[in-house]
Amino acid sequence: MPGDEPLDRDGPVPLYVQLADYLRAQIASGELPAERAIPSKRTALERWGVAGHTFDRAVAILRDEHLVEPVRGKGIFVLPGRSGCSGSERRAAPA
Repeated sequence: MPGDEPLDRDGPVPLYVQLADYLRAQIASGELPAERAIPSKRTALERWGVAGHTFDRAVAILRDEHLVEPVRGKGIFVLPGRSGCSGSERRAAPA
């Protein structure tokens, strides 16, 4: 969708990092609230034109940051206590 493109395909930052940053910002702002599924791999392909492995790498970053958790057969969900936090609050939280 034009105007809904959070990714700069010509920029120096890899697409998976840009997608992780975009989803992280949506989680921090509360646009993706706790216990809600993030967009699926299929939706990411349709909405942003990213390949499956690009999506998987972005999700791996968010999972490593304890922002999301995959639930087999259901989707990838925002963990409680992560929506509405600023990036500095998340980074300061103990792992």
